[in-house]
Amino acid sequence: MQDLYARLLRYDFAARRLSAAETGLEPEPDAYLALRVRDIRSDGGAAGDQAAAEASSGLTIRLERQTQCYKGDPCHASYVVGWDTGDGGAASQAVTGTVAGPVVRVTTYQVTLTLAGETREYTAQVRYHAAPEGGGILPEVVDPVIPGLQQLVDDRTPLATPRWDTYVRTRRYAAVVQRLKGLTRAGKATPPGRRPIGFLPGDDVTPQDVAMAMMAPGEPCGVDYCTGRANGDWCPDEGNPSCSVDKCRAGTCEHTEVTTVSPHSPDPYPVDIGNLTAGTQAALTCFQQAIQNIGGSIVVTSGFRPQSYQDHLREVWDKWQLIAGWPEAECANVKSAVEAEWDRHDLKYRPAAQSNHTVERNAFDANVSVPPGQNEDTLGAGCGLSRAVPGDWVHWVFGG
Repeated sequence: MQDLYARLLRYDFAARRLSAAETGLEPEPDAYLALRVRDIRSDGGAAGDQAAAEASSGLTIRLERQTQCYKGDPCHASYVVGWDTGDGGAASQAVTGTVAGPVVRVTTYQVTLTLAGETREYTAQVRYHAAPEGGGILPEVVDPVIPGLQQLVDDRTPLATPRWDTYVRTRRYAAVVQRLKGLTRAGKATPPGRRPIGFLPGDDVTPQDVAMAMMAPGEPCGVDYCTGRANGDWCPDEGNPSCSVDKCRAGTCEHTEVTTVSPHSPDPYPVDIGNLTAGTQAALTCFQQAIQNIGGSIVVTSGFRPQSYQDHLREVWDKWQLIAGWPEAECANVKSAVEAEWDRHDLKYRPAAQSNHTVERNAFDANVSVPPGQNEDTLGAGCGLSRAVPGDWVHWVFGG
C-alpha cells in the first residue's frame, strides 16, 4: 500500500519533469503531489468487508496516464496528477467493486494529501480479496480522494525520463528495454517479488545489464549486425532515407517503410443512432431520460460505425504507438501526419478489430455527468446497459 503511493509520487514527478523539458517552464514549488500515510491498522476476516473508506466531499484527484514509446520497445509511463474541477478533462474513475473473491483482510489508514496549495485529510483502505481457485490475494484500493489509484496496482511500465529523444539513445534505456523483454519472454512478472518501496520496472537494471545491452543508435556497426540475433530485434537503418521499421530477419536487416494513416471519408464519422439495434436505441432513450430526471447530463459521441471506419481508428492507434517516440528526421513528415489523426480522434484505448458498434450494433459512446450521490452505472443497468470495457468510462453496451 505504501509502495503504491510512493510509485504515484514518482510518476507525478516524471510527468512534471517531462512537461518542463518540453515547454521550458518549471513547475511551481507547490505543484508536486505530496502524501503522508499514517495510522495503519489491519482487520482480518469477513467482518472487515463491512468497513468503508471515508466518503469524499469536495475536490478529488484525477490521474491521466501518459506514455512515451520508441519504435517497438516497451513504452515508458508517467501520470499527470491534478484536482478534478469538472472541466471535462480526462478524469480517472474509481475501479472499486471490480475485484472478485471474498475480503479476507482490510487495512485502514489515514492520508494527508497536498497538491497546488490544497490539502485533504481522509481515511482510505486496501481490501485484500481471496482470488478464486487458489490464485493468491488480490488487493483493491479504496481511496475516496484518488478514485483512480487502483490502476497503479498492475501497472508494469517503467518511468518516462526526460529528455525522451535523448534518453532513447542511451545505454541505460537499452538496458531497461532488454531487461523487460527478457522477463516477458520468460513469462515472469516485471517487478520482482521483493522490492523496495516505490520500485518501478527497470529500477533493478545493473551495470552488467548495461554492458550487455544492444548498441545504442549512432554507434558503429557492420552490415552483418543481425547475424546471430533473433528475428524481430531492432537493427540500424544503415542510411535508409525513408521512415522505416528496421528489424532483423534471417540474419539481415530489413527496412519496412512506415506510411501515413489511410484517410477515411467522412472523418470523423457522424453520430449514427439510427443504425443501432432497436433494443439499443430504446435503452439509450431510457438512459437519457434517467440522467435527465436526476439533473445530470449525457452527450452521445458515437453510435454505429462501419467496419471501414473501425479499421481506420485501429490504424490510427497502431501507427501512433509505433512512431510517437521516433526522433529521426526522415520520419518527421509521417509522424506529423499521424499525430494529426491521433489528435483528431483522442483515442484512450486500442480499438477492437471488430467492435460492438459495428458487428452487434449494440454499443454507443457517451460522456455522462451525474450529481453527487448518484451512480451512472446503476442508472445504466436499469436500462439494460453496462460498461463494455473495464476502465473505459464512455463505452456502453446493451445486453451485457
